[in-house]
Amino acid sequence: MCSDVGCTNPVDRRGGGWRDGGVPIPRTHPVKARPGDRVAVVSPSFAAPAVAPAIHDQGLRRLTELTGLIPVEYPTTRRLDATAQDRAADLNTAFADPSIRAVLATIGGEHQITVVPYWIPKWSRLTRSRSSATATTPTC
Repeated sequence: MCSDVGCTNPVDRRGGGWRDGGVPIPRTHPVKARPGDRVAVVSPSFAAPAVAPAIHDQGLRRLTELTGLIPVEYPTTRRLDATAQDRAADLNTAFADPSIRAVLATIGGEHQITVVPYWIPKWSRLTRSRSSATATTPTC
């Protein structure tokens, strides 16, 4: 809990976090995605678009129609047999691409934890002027 004298929570009331040793982590404010921006579409867990391609395609169409964003699917998005290394490679590639404004996950799930050992987050890539988001593909 936070009070006027301090916070006992590791993340303070202003939204910043803390590194070991009490050094504040600087906050960033990503630029909001705008019509025409490219957004990565990845499946870090289960490749649901392979099972329900019509629903996934409808979601991508709606994403474009309603927001003007341009979805960019990565190789394992619809691949049921993708290894954790392959799914992590998609994430690494998406975050490294300066033309990608945001990263969207088609679905969450327990298997995305298997990607973590192979995902190489470079904080400089994540704090550029871009939006970074994880959400399910909109279908309604």
